[in-house]
Amino acid sequence: MSHNARNTLFLVERLREMGLDLGPDSQQSSAQGELPLSTTPFETLNGSFRLESARFYTLGHKRLKFFQPSPFFHIPAVDVSRCESVSQVESALRRSWALRLRQLQSAREWLQGLGADVQLAAKGTQLLLPLTGVEGPAARVQSRTSIQLPSSGPLAGISLNSPGERSHRPRTNLEHSTDLERDLGETMQRLARRCKEIRSSPAPEEAPRPPQRPGLVRRVLIVDRDRKVLSAAESLLGSRGFELDAFQTPERALAAFRSHSYDLVLAAARMPRGDGLEFTALVRELPGVENLPIVLMDERISDLQKREAIAAGAVGYFHKPLSWSEIEARLSELLERTNLRRFERFAARIPVHYGTGNAAATEITNQVARGGFGLVASRDLAPGTVERYRIALPGSTTGVSVEGQVIYLDAIPGEANLHAGIRVLRFLDDHEPDWIRFIEQLVHQAAGKDDPLTH
Repeated sequence: MSHNARNTLFLVERLREMGLDLGPDSQQSSAQGELPLSTTPFETLNGSFRLESARFYTLGHKRLKFFQPSPFFHIPAVDVSRCESVSQVESALRRSWALRLRQLQSAREWLQGLGADVQLAAKGTQLLLPLTGVEGPAARVQSRTSIQLPSSGPLAGISLNSPGERSHRPRTNLEHSTDLERDLGETMQRLARRCKEIRSSPAPEEAPRPPQRPGLVRRVLIVDRDRKVLSAAESLLGSRGFELDAFQTPERALAAFRSHSYDLVLAAARMPRGDGLEFTALVRELPGVENLPIVLMDERISDLQKREAIAAGAVGYFHKPLSWSEIEARLSELLERTNLRRFERFAARIPVHYGTGNAAATEITNQVARGGFGLVASRDLAPGTVERYRIALPGSTTGVSVEGQVIYLDAIPGEANLHAGIRVLRFLDDHEPDWIRFIEQLVHQAAGKDDPLTH
């Protein structure tokens, strides 16, 4: 049993002793459950709401990540290591919710003090900040120190390197809403210019693009309640060499991201519990999933639907019933987005072993991401080089084995070594869930540094 599976089993057994019903996912790397709630309402910025229950999945041996209803997805993972009963788990959730509400209320008062036109959304659980002269979605306020830049105005149609770049920290010396809008506008313009410069750089100066590896299978996730749609997708994509994971509920589809990475997502615009727009927004919030192309599917598609899809983070629509001609027309562009996408990186020093026999050696990572890692390389490497690596994860006896490709090389100032960027082509021996869990732990550690409720 893997280290992650032991952690999951430990937490599942503790929660079952409290009376909660949970079941591990297919990879034994996590478990989902439902927490019954008391009738005490949850306060919002303009009222309150009552819930019978909240859905969650486990993280490691002591944390729960609540994901339904959607407002709970924005609170940090809840530490339940000191909880002995269901009521205590609920109390921990309510403390986390109260902290988020205080952050939103503080941000609201600050914005109103600047004279900003701040708006409530999602029944008082979100703060939106429309920007003058910018059509489309508004900026989303997380706290006084974090505003999510909208995918509109200068950033319309632009994919940033990581979700972290979309989080803007306002200057501390702002005196009026016009100062804040200028601050946000300058950041959006700077990011847009940088992305356009990268796209327009001459080909000789671009890093060599890895060729498609023979035998490398593209993985597609599709979620639709209609079995006929799933069957049609299997026929259209599966018969053409794609590996397809099909789900009938968004909950199971979201859980699949904790075991696998995908090159493309197809989601029904309308589903029994929620819709494709909400599902897209939830996928965009998942740790380590950046710029993944998501296409919605519907029988009828209006211009308004297209605008809403792009605002939520999707890249467009396919008509139902699915046809290969429509899919094929966009497939190259969609998979090119996957080739070029970058992942949020985290500082980590982990031994990486490569080679065999007398040629065996070890190097150290300086960065890790869901889709790859950075090496401090003391040897000669060439872009495009493909090798097998074994990453010695902390707490793991077997490590994670991958086949990776060098996609870029950078000089390290003041050192003879090089920084080598390695993109994972495929995970060996079913090690991907272990790697994903490790990245999720780094994400939540980074998000919870200043949050006493997550320690």
